[in-house]
Amino acid sequence: MGRVFDVAVIGAGVAGLAGALAASRTARTVLVTEKLPSADEVRRIDAIPARTLALLSEFGVRPHAIGVDGLHSERVVSWEHATPSRQLAPPTAHVERPRLELALFEALLRRRDVDIVLSRVTPRWDGVFAGDGWRAVRLIDATGRAAVSAETVVRATPSWGSRFFLTDRATIPASPALRIAALQDGY
Repeated sequence: MGRVFDVAVIGAGVAGLAGALAASRTARTVLVTEKLPSADEVRRIDAIPARTLALLSEFGVRPHAIGVDGLHSERVVSWEHATPSRQLAPPTAHVERPRLELALFEALLRRRDVDIVLSRVTPRWDGVFAGDGWRAVRLIDATGRAAVSAETVVRATPSWGSRFFLTDRATIPASPALRIAALQDGY
């Protein structure tokens, strides 16, 4: 049967690692399995909201550990015109994703109640989720679009956004360059 965990987290990206840290606050035992952070990944810059930085601090991931040296509350956008415009936005910090994943991973390594298993899993449901040599009462599926725990995957229909632009409840063909603007209350 193998070891039984209160929570298993499948997927060790940012969402999975943060989910494991959150679960370790209340669960006695947590398992993290599958993808681990990789320094070889293409460097991506993520905009992390200030509220998320506060939550990361509660988990033991300090802003300086992920390269945060300040917050940005303005963004520069250029949608329809050659001249960019400046817009106020909620305060965010720019963080390299591999650095964030590594900091979350290191925070997990400091937790005694979290195990990390380097293997891919195919969870199955029979009252508990199970993988090779382990079982879990609850599962956090942080595999993104892979959705490895899903029994049925419904593929989305193609987006109308690439073909139509909505205005006053009527649809018109989109221009060659789709015109959309990011406003304070949505797009």
